[in-house]
Amino acid sequence: MKKVKHIFSTAALLFILGLCVLFASPVQAKSNPTKVTLQPGRIYRQYDITGNGKRDKIQIKTTPITDSDGSISDFSIYVNGKKAYTLNSIRNFYTEDVCAQLYTLSNGKPFLYLYVAFENGDGPVCGIFQYKGRKLNEVIDFQETLETYGYHQMGYVTGVSGNRLYVSQELNSYSLGLNSIRFVYKYSRGTLVPASKYGSYTSIYTLNGRSRYLTANRDIPVYTTAYANASLKFNILKGDRVRINKCALIKGKMYIQISSKGMTGWILPATSYPETAEYQQFTETQYAG
Repeated sequence: MKKVKHIFSTAALLFILGLCVLFASPVQAKSNPTKVTLQPGRIYRQYDITGNGKRDKIQIKTTPITDSDGSISDFSIYVNGKKAYTLNSIRNFYTEDVCAQLYTLSNGKPFLYLYVAFENGDGPVCGIFQYKGRKLNEVIDFQETLETYGYHQMGYVTGVSGNRLYVSQELNSYSLGLNSIRFVYKYSRGTLVPASKYGSYTSIYTLNGRSRYLTANRDIPVYTTAYANASLKFNILKGDRVRINKCALIKGKMYIQISSKGMTGWILPATSYPETAEYQQFTETQYAG
């Protein structure tokens, strides 16, 4: 009987200790799905947005316009009951205009893609955010990355592989018109950084449809490398056929690699809208959808 009592008391003690460990330990989050869409107005408790491996309470709150047709003026994102981000727009928008997607890398680090769309793809915010210091901080701003070289900029995530995030940057380029460029970011030093200085064109919309082949509308100098102060390699002459290969972003400056007349080099993209057709770099450039 003493032996049975001993076994029972030992089991009871282990059970109580187990309860203590259970309630004393923070609730660990299961691995986030690679992609989760967060809807305004809902409360989520099963995902980790802070990156500490614990479940967080995530809520997107909107502020409706009084006596309106359902439009909202701003919204805020709360993490664990505290405001982590607020958007105040000078224009009203609707809940369906808001896209919030939580992406998680293989190492468990989460990043939030946030986009509010207006007409022409413009909007008050389009970027990727990371939770740090109790705030959601923008680490990639799709509206500023290429702002010197075009307008109607926006971007979105196209995929996650390991600790890399694949994104598509879209803009109406002063040089090439409507186009999409794929860039890759990797996790390094606690955040996302470019995995390469190069971007690949996935679409270039011309007057003749999608094409990488354009006709020079004027003479354009072509340089040996994609760096400032590079030496001149050759000149594209008006009427020459040109193939667009890829682009490079180096210290905030953009370069476009082209091939023409059996040679390859880099050109400087236009940084302002051509007021007349004669100032376009290429004749087939299409600036409107």
